[in-house]
Amino acid sequence: MRRFQSALTLSTLALLTMTTVPISAWAVDPNAFTSRLEESAKSEGLSISSTKSEADGNDIVLRDVTIKVQGERNIGEQTDQSSPSDKQSKEPDENVSPTAAIVFDKIDSLRFKNVTEDQDGNYYAENVSIPALKGTISEVTFNLKDISIDKIRLVSGKNKDPLFLYFPYESLAIGQIYSAYQDQIFLNVEALKAIYLWQPDRKRMDLVHSVKSFSYEPDKIYKPVEYKWIKDLGYDKLSGSLNFHANWDSDNGKFVADHNEITIDNAGKLEFSINLDGITEDFINNVSKMQNAKQQKTSNQTDDDNAETLILLGIIQQLKIGNINLRYEDNSLVNRILDYYAKQNTVTRDDFIKQILQSWSLIGAKVDDPEFIKSTSEQIEIFLHNPKSLSISGTPEAAVPLPIAYMAAVTSGAKFIDLFKIKVDANK
Repeated sequence: MRRFQSALTLSTLALLTMTTVPISAWAVDPNAFTSRLEESAKSEGLSISSTKSEADGNDIVLRDVTIKVQGERNIGEQTDQSSPSDKQSKEPDENVSPTAAIVFDKIDSLRFKNVTEDQDGNYYAENVSIPALKGTISEVTFNLKDISIDKIRLVSGKNKDPLFLYFPYESLAIGQIYSAYQDQIFLNVEALKAIYLWQPDRKRMDLVHSVKSFSYEPDKIYKPVEYKWIKDLGYDKLSGSLNFHANWDSDNGKFVADHNEITIDNAGKLEFSINLDGITEDFINNVSKMQNAKQQKTSNQTDDDNAETLILLGIIQQLKIGNINLRYEDNSLVNRILDYYAKQNTVTRDDFIKQILQSWSLIGAKVDDPEFIKSTSEQIEIFLHNPKSLSISGTPEAAVPLPIAYMAAVTSGAKFIDLFKIKVDANK
């Protein structure tokens, strides 16, 4: 699983160096633009190099371009944290050092269309497209096809808008991402999109992330023993789709993730929504400061940690949690799991359900809210005997500051339940 997550993350990061509407239309120095591109890429842990950059009308064209992921920090960390069973698998890359890099095959030319510069020195480009990227590391090949990034922005040192840094493009589309081990494709992703669309007032944004379809075949990369549990549940591969949508108002700090779903074919669909308050430009600035503090640690570890703690406290105090809704719609997965674990425990399915309910009762005994525990137990029992859907909702009277929510959670389960007005419903 780590491999295909890394493939998607590394491949996408290689493109996130650059968005939005140009202000001035004078000619841009192609060498200055290229230097800015290289510096922006470096801040993302990437290297973009070319043998030549030249102007072609309002376009800037880079020749003989090489994109490199500067070190395999995330993959290296994940590999170090592998369980013993992971290390017994045939998964590749176990001996790759954290400093290993992925170098994508050279691109003949990279054309940034209609490049302009504003009075603060920020660069804008309408679009850059890449027909294909291919890179290999330790027998794993990463492939990306039909890449397109629209409304690109490369910020200057004079830039005063922190949101420029966090939303450096308006839309990213990748037609296909697939990864292969020893020439066998184990991950395939179709039509990945990421859209960050500012409204005309430049305060409100629509955020959309989606994957039309994905498939993952563990038998192509793991030994049979490592994915036996998937086989035992009746799956040869995992496939599905992803859709996420949110609205954000950076002025009042309201973030509403209103339509988000993860679908696994022949398994189920998870839908969720959440309302957050306090995500303002100041909040973004504080997050940026904390990240910078981590990157610029000095020998005085105590002072560094204290500074990070103060920034973190400021972030936490500003954030508030509103309505939360979580809904799982079953499509055979629950029945498969119940049958699987009943067999593992050599009991009948009904007896295994009784064990689950007994365990829930023991947990519920620690929560001083008998009415909630009784109602929830009834709903869980209905769902387990006839799994259609299970919903959990939290509808507080007003958005709850994160420190108050945390204190309620660690001190009293009953207070937390009452604070968020938590409710569980089955098959509705």
